[in-house]
Amino acid sequence: IPLQFISGCSGACAYCRSAYLSVAAQPVREVVRDIALLKQRCGSSHFIFMNNAVNWSYDYALDFANELIASKADVRWTDSLMLANLDARLADKLRESGFVRADIGVETASRRLRKMIHKPLSSNQVLERLRLLHERGIWCDINMILGFPHERKEDYEETILFLKDAAQYYDNCNVEQFYITDIAPMGRAPESYGITIGANPQMTEHGMRIPFDEIEGLTFKERLAMGRKANNNLR
Repeated sequence: IPLQFISGCSGACAYCRSAYLSVAAQPVREVVRDIALLKQRCGSSHFIFMNNAVNWSYDYALDFANELIASKADVRWTDSLMLANLDARLADKLRESGFVRADIGVETASRRLRKMIHKPLSSNQVLERLRLLHERGIWCDINMILGFPHERKEDYEETILFLKDAAQYYDNCNVEQFYITDIAPMGRAPESYGITIGANPQMTEHGMRIPFDEIEGLTFKERLAMGRKANNNLR
């Protein structure tokens, strides 16, 4: 059963169309009430929550898990998760409430690129949080992105090493080619990220997909070719 009860995102990922969007979250008691009602009406105890991150706020996620536990709803659910707002206490409560699968944006393990795209955790901190989830029996579906602006061979190699080290803690890895949308921070202020916007953008369901060239670096065509090659090698 699909359900969304949080809009917006508290993250600031430079590539993301949801970055800096004000968060509006339904009160947890109302959410739990709706879950019980949908379970009864649809005859299913399995939910796919469609939020950008259930733990956009640590306290909200903890309150939600506690309310769901107290309700004895007995459901199984999945959602996206922000590793920056996760510790052992919250992981325990989420699992007890029926959380069985986490969709996680890792994107890259390169220290330099993570700083550029405003990812606050180091690769070691990411690894530790994946371990927390894995040890509690929560399926970890991680997402990686190749072809970031100014990504170089050493950045790619850092990511490969991380994926090998973390392989015991994640269950599936999705790899996507990087692109810019007009409403993401990189699309709104490209020069701040060392890029210039090219011509002939494409409209997609996620917004305007914009070609870009690196300032004093690779062209968009060269960047795509390098990203595709890295993607093929990774797979």
